[in-house]
Amino acid sequence: MKLPFVLFATLLLCACPDTPTETPDAGGPALDAQAELSDAGVTADASITDGDAGGCGGSGQNCADGETCSVYGRCFSGECLVHDDCQADQRCAGGQCLARPTPEFGILFERVHDMAFANHRSRIPSGDERRSASAFGDFGFGAALFDMDGDQDLDLFIGSQGRGDSADSPSCIYRNESVPSAPHFVAEPLFCNYKSPGMSGGYGTDLEGDGYHELILTGFNSIRIQRFHPQLELIDLHALIPVDDERASCNAGAALSMDFDRDGLIDVLIGCQFDDVGQHGSNGKHLLFRQLPSGGFSFVERREVDKGEPLLLEAWGSTLGLGAAHLNDDGLLDLLVSEDEATRPQYLPPDPGGLYMSCTPLENCYFRPVRLGYEELAWGGYMGSAVLQVLPHGRMAYFSDLARNRMVAFDLEGQPDMAGQLRTNLYEGLPTFSWGVFADDLDRDGRDDLLVAQGATKSSSQREYPLHYDAALLQRSQANFTTHSEEIGLAPSTTADSRNDDYSYATRAVLRTDIDFDGHIDLINTALEGLPRMQREVPAANDLPPRCTLIPIDRYVPGFGVGHSLRSPADGLWRQWDSQGQLRSGTSPYSLSPWTSGTMRFPSGAEVDYDCQGGPGPLRVEEPEWIRFSRSFTRVIIAIGDAAPEGELQVYAEPEGALLELEAMSPADGYRRFSVAAPDGTETLMLRFDRWWVARRFRL
Repeated sequence: MKLPFVLFATLLLCACPDTPTETPDAGGPALDAQAELSDAGVTADASITDGDAGGCGGSGQNCADGETCSVYGRCFSGECLVHDDCQADQRCAGGQCLARPTPEFGILFERVHDMAFANHRSRIPSGDERRSASAFGDFGFGAALFDMDGDQDLDLFIGSQGRGDSADSPSCIYRNESVPSAPHFVAEPLFCNYKSPGMSGGYGTDLEGDGYHELILTGFNSIRIQRFHPQLELIDLHALIPVDDERASCNAGAALSMDFDRDGLIDVLIGCQFDDVGQHGSNGKHLLFRQLPSGGFSFVERREVDKGEPLLLEAWGSTLGLGAAHLNDDGLLDLLVSEDEATRPQYLPPDPGGLYMSCTPLENCYFRPVRLGYEELAWGGYMGSAVLQVLPHGRMAYFSDLARNRMVAFDLEGQPDMAGQLRTNLYEGLPTFSWGVFADDLDRDGRDDLLVAQGATKSSSQREYPLHYDAALLQRSQANFTTHSEEIGLAPSTTADSRNDDYSYATRAVLRTDIDFDGHIDLINTALEGLPRMQREVPAANDLPPRCTLIPIDRYVPGFGVGHSLRSPADGLWRQWDSQGQLRSGTSPYSLSPWTSGTMRFPSGAEVDYDCQGGPGPLRVEEPEWIRFSRSFTRVIIAIGDAAPEGELQVYAEPEGALLELEAMSPADGYRRFSVAAPDGTETLMLRFDRWWVARRFRL
């Protein structure tokens, strides 16, 4: 399952020259790796025997005395290594074959202990480490799922708020060496070093789309990208911000990887948080970094983005989460922006957190705000978001909020909040502090559910902490959701994991994946302080096939963990479960399907069927080449394949914005073909199928 990952002997991050170019390009050796290294101080999990290089086969002849050859092809001690080593009505847990339960509410989780990161501790800096013990601008530590070594399983980064205190663990990367039903990580000492300054947030990305992921690291006045392939390189994005620009003071706490300028390359949007809730800090604006063809980055000035209706880089607020989804089916990714209105300085107008609807190329804007309600309900202390199907209301956006969680349809601006009607608001009138959110069909009954991570702040009274339990909201009918927590195995709010006798555990982000490809959900939780948690779905005694992990391979419009939709073969509805924004954490770049077969829609709009053959995957789902351009004298020939979105093709020339006249040609090689004459001066073409834009400028 694992491909070898070689740590480079040298600590030099890059041999790139320091000479600046005309275009600012952060791609060189901005930081000294020697200064970054420190002892991780963690203990890795116990290892599993491989037998010889070819595995143990089925005979077990290569296994040591007392070991058995698993059906997975590895030697192990105990009763089982993977679920299939047990009887059909059993599961493997901790090397034992246990009976599969029948969950009362359709799903059951259990806590996983003894991981390599079991003692990874992060505390809130206080006293001399921060301005005062009452400065709660450190909202917690984050985590990231990404594939650092290109072997298709997901490795794990866990952040830390520490500023060098010996009681804190440094931020660390834990390499995934799991086998199905046996999650297993090993700490990478070279990358367990981001201690000064503390790297509280982490987000995976894939700058080249080559399957070797990069890691975005964020902290107080620190934004970096760590490359792993083909050589180690540390890119300092923060150094691109002019030193006299107020935006250089950024407590970076949210990130989003997508193509903002539609050139086919991943760009990085950063959301800044307040360093000090009382003082607010000097920057609460978003930062956008554009990837250059060279692989480096440039800092995007406001005038390049905020034309007409300034929003993306002009809005001011403490950003706690950034997500993206196709909300109005025009092909352009819209943003779900979780900004905390409650901590806004009083001299500023209300921040526009909520939905940022992408403007079309024909409009004089880039994004326009859509409020989640009228009057005082137009604003909120948003912390996390998700998109789900709610019958009979259709697609809805769910935002966790300081005082009331929101559930709104997004086809009309100012839609009434339906959280109360649908019973998804949790504690009406009390500070809920719901943070991370994700959507999934948890109980696999065909309806979308939610899981909401909750956690009080240090300013809350101790008696409020038990109210902030992690909650699964299961969609039971057209009228309501039901709330469940410890009865489905979610870990309770106690002091055991907070490592603080005065305050219970306060969850922040919750990441959803299948870390070991056993066909069941794994949850990674981070917190205000204390330890990360891992919880996994318990295989149930039913006839349902395993969930299937899908690895999307984009061709035209890149999106890392956003923009990929799944269509159920049962109801034909699109699910956009990768849309959520998490606090200081990046969500999974892979799609987890509860169905063994279905259709994936890529960010470009291409639709591709997948079939997991009843297994858990991982299954690569590749976007085919469905757009081709060629020239015939003065005309451009456009060929469109079967994966295209439905609708009539239209072609727009830029920068003129002119609609070109199409001339139909005879099909060839299974492609529909059209001929257009591009006006002189045309730089790029954009395609649209009825309302659906292909969010890519194709350069002539």
